[in-house]
Amino acid sequence: MADSPDLSRNLLFVLSRVHDHTTQYEWMTFAEVINSLAHVQFVGSAVPGHSVADIESVLERFYGNGLITKMADKPIRATAVQLTDEGLHEFYRTRAPADATVDSSRWTGISSGPRLDSERLSALVALLKGVERDLDRANLGNTERAQALAYFSAIRALAEAPEPPVDLIWQLVERASQIAGVAALFVSIIALFK
Repeated sequence: MADSPDLSRNLLFVLSRVHDHTTQYEWMTFAEVINSLAHVQFVGSAVPGHSVADIESVLERFYGNGLITKMADKPIRATAVQLTDEGLHEFYRTRAPADATVDSSRWTGISSGPRLDSERLSALVALLKGVERDLDRANLGNTERAQALAYFSAIRALAEAPEPPVDLIWQLVERASQIAGVAALFVSIIALFK
């Protein structure tokens, strides 16, 4: 898949992070850009299916157009990049009207974070109930079972909160899925976040 307006816009979004509450944009390696873009895909605002070559091509175009600068005179994959002021202007120029929200986290320090809609939250709670039943049948030791149940309880409690912290839920899902023998139980839960 080639470059798309959504990929360009989401890459500009990823690069627009400000370092330590200053007006300086973060230097990001190619791997950090890829990982951050994967997070944007997780919260549902990116178009999945772009290859690493597509992303590299867009970043090279950004560099050629003065939207980013490179830390060293090396290929994009081998150096860190930083958004320029012109790049930020381009990001705001290309933002969709639906995305036109004020991000107060830059001056308050409190992240608004991603949100799951009520339908997905209901599905998450239902899936967690099923996973807890499946966990009883899984061939796990007492320690692994107790640890997994603790994660499930925390995830479920957070998912049922009035304003569920999706970032924290996702972190707990990732950690719980790393317990030996539990990863297979999380496939349908992880799919909710894609």
